[in-house]
Amino acid sequence: TETCDEGMSSLFCRICVKPHLSERSLAACTFCEHLSCRSDGCIRQCEMCERPYCVFCSTTNYDATNERIFCFECDNQVKNAMNVG
Repeated sequence: TETCDEGMSSLFCRICVKPHLSERSLAACTFCEHLSCRSDGCIRQCEMCERPYCVFCSTTNYDATNERIFCFECDNQVKNAMNVG
């Protein structure tokens, strides 16, 4: 007999908990390594190091005219550079 769970995806986005059939639609966060959706805003690219980070391991920086996405390390570098200059 076939159960309801057979053939269902066991891959879920850490952020929105959306099921995925393939790892190709997910990306691993550079910091925590959890899988998150490539679309839907669950994984974001740091503007400085250009690596993927989930929304829990990145921050939106409002110090410039436009909002920018940074990982925590790059955000600290930007803030330290602003305090020096």
